[in-house]
Amino acid sequence: YYWPDKQRGSPVVEKILGTIFSGVLVTDAWCAYQKIVCHKQTCMAHIMRKIRKFRDAYPQYYSIMTFYQKLRRILADGERLKLARKKIGEEVFNRRLNLLKFRLEKLLSWKSPNAVLKEVISKVARQSAYILTFIEFPGVPKHNNFGEYIPILNGKSVHYKSRRRNSMI
Repeated sequence: YYWPDKQRGSPVVEKILGTIFSGVLVTDAWCAYQKIVCHKQTCMAHIMRKIRKFRDAYPQYYSIMTFYQKLRRILADGERLKLARKKIGEEVFNRRLNLLKFRLEKLLSWKSPNAVLKEVISKVARQSAYILTFIEFPGVPKHNNFGEYIPILNGKSVHYKSRRRNSMI
């Protein structure tokens, strides 16, 4: 959905969506969306991209890579859980979802992080309530980057270049 407007604040978001949205809003964590009453999912492609920037800028901190890999694993386990929901039933689904939430909470309470990892954790923690929403709602993706991807081509995933200059997804 595209809406051209001279302003970029929450009044524009409210003009388009209203103050109450009945679906799940998948966002890039922009604060203008916080006023909307609805279920929210943070775009994990945005979060993971931020972490990779830290990882690349500070390769000497192995802990950033470890944090990144653990978060990726939680998300992958969430995708598998979402797909298995009907097969395993609601009781098992809810128990496993709670375990994933616990793993995320534990990851965000990393013991003695260095200053850089502390900043990474802080960015992720601000979105923690919206990281695993995609698991609970059928049809809700963990990212909102569909415009940046094209389907499988010759058995390989192909990505569009981002609209930003000199960057790839």
